[in-house]
Amino acid sequence: NNNIPTLITNKNNLIEAQYQKSIALLFNNLSPKDGLKGAVIAAPSKSHPDYYYNWVRDAALTVDSMISLYLATPTNKSSLRNAIKIFFLDFINFNIHIQKTSQGFAGLGEPKFLVDGSPFTGPWGRPQNDGPALRSIVVLQILSLAAQEKWPEYKGLLEKLYVPSLGTTSLIKSDLEYVAHQWMHSNFDLWEEVGGHHFYTLMSQRKSLYLGAHMANFMKDIGAVKYYQQEMKKINARLESFWNPNLNFILATFYANQAPFYTTPSRLRSKSHLDTAVILGVLHSEVDHLSYSVNDPRVFATYLTLKKSFAPIYSVNKEASLNTSFGRYPEDTYDGYQTNSRGNPWVLTTAAAAEFLYRLSLDYLKTQKIVINFANVEYFSKVLKVQLKAGQVLKFNQAEYNAILN
Repeated sequence: NNNIPTLITNKNNLIEAQYQKSIALLFNNLSPKDGLKGAVIAAPSKSHPDYYYNWVRDAALTVDSMISLYLATPTNKSSLRNAIKIFFLDFINFNIHIQKTSQGFAGLGEPKFLVDGSPFTGPWGRPQNDGPALRSIVVLQILSLAAQEKWPEYKGLLEKLYVPSLGTTSLIKSDLEYVAHQWMHSNFDLWEEVGGHHFYTLMSQRKSLYLGAHMANFMKDIGAVKYYQQEMKKINARLESFWNPNLNFILATFYANQAPFYTTPSRLRSKSHLDTAVILGVLHSEVDHLSYSVNDPRVFATYLTLKKSFAPIYSVNKEASLNTSFGRYPEDTYDGYQTNSRGNPWVLTTAAAAEFLYRLSLDYLKTQKIVINFANVEYFSKVLKVQLKAGQVLKFNQAEYNAILN
């Protein structure tokens, strides 16, 4: 407690120091010296646990954060912007390489690779079909940046990233074709534990095809435009089935136990059907005008149910001064080292819960209103100590509006 005044006084300095430290640590995990340029290691740990691999999903999410970092870096800090740009180009070349090696092994759904670009060939939960979708999303964003900023590399990138003809080995086109043809098939989830049809994966696949259709249109690949839009609409309809009005939250997975997708009974999250992967799916892959954006009431309902379920599980949540720490799912038995233990709160899932609230607040500021609905009426009434009604609209700078944002 003696440190609290100091922490408050130096709050901005501490955040800035951590920001710079995080950037340095991020770069330490890129292009390892014993691997190929463009690889992203999940962690430097090589044993207990061994995370010294490039996961297609994790690497794409890392690059997504680097795109944000690039855009947030002032042009007068050219050294950082240039270092990020160089990595983007290396990342693209590395993924062109691993996409080709994965086709010779387990297909584009191969989840992880050694840092030298060869696929991990041991037993694993494969395929994981969120990888190609997330990769196509970030590579399309990099290509868009290259066009907007007139990078000298743009023309060469376009030629090797999107070739309209079928049977091509171009990176974006291959990923989009894989997504469009495979989204309806069972695969493993982002936690690499269970086979089935997953909300998180479908959200990434929907966004991939949404952006892909725009790219196909730009490239005058008209047949692909129609096909990607057609499959995206089907995914959209499939996603609607994940909302369970009786349980009042979005399901994470519809299970499939047929070979080769299987899971042991102890790993089935069938007891509660709750999973923070749903929140991550929204944060990583929302599309503004489509369902399951941050302002969709069903997402808020899911967030509240998760919050309530995690509150009694972890001892840290008994601290009255802290908000709720989130784990992956209530029945989790993975402690970071072994799978027959007890799950913990995770930094990334707790951060995701906070990010969801930040982004919902930004949406309220953007629209300058808060619509009271079935999902938030009880929660916001309790916060305000006033009985609100579903359908009520709180407008910008009303006392209740400001109180909810605060």
